[in-house]
Amino acid sequence: MAEFDGELLGANHIRDVSDIARLPATTEVVYVTDLDDEKMTALAKFRDLRDLLTDGCDSLTDNGVANIRRFEKLQTLDLEGAANVSDTIVDHLVLLYNLKSLNLRGCSGISREAAWRLTSALPGCEVDVDIPE
Repeated sequence: MAEFDGELLGANHIRDVSDIARLPATTEVVYVTDLDDEKMTALAKFRDLRDLLTDGCDSLTDNGVANIRRFEKLQTLDLEGAANVSDTIVDHLVLLYNLKSLNLRGCSGISREAAWRLTSALPGCEVDVDIPE
């Protein structure tokens, strides 16, 4: 996907929940500014979602990430900076069998054990995560 002036070409840019309501049901790529639980819940209706890219998700919690299991076709997931998520999200992420790229940088609530479990469960996925010491 090409990047131009901070915007991703080919992605539907979502700034608030009202933007999500206007998207077609067949939406495959979204770029979300400040992803939070409310936006994640609203996105859960998009079964064809392939790429979920973010620009900030520090308000996202485990409850919002629980909706991720609905994205069976998801290949790219960017949750960088989701400091309010914990090891609990791994239970949902390991169900994303089509995932090829996962960014969990800055997710300080993810333990070494959870990161290992995630990389083991998704061998075909490039996982980028900060491993705690």
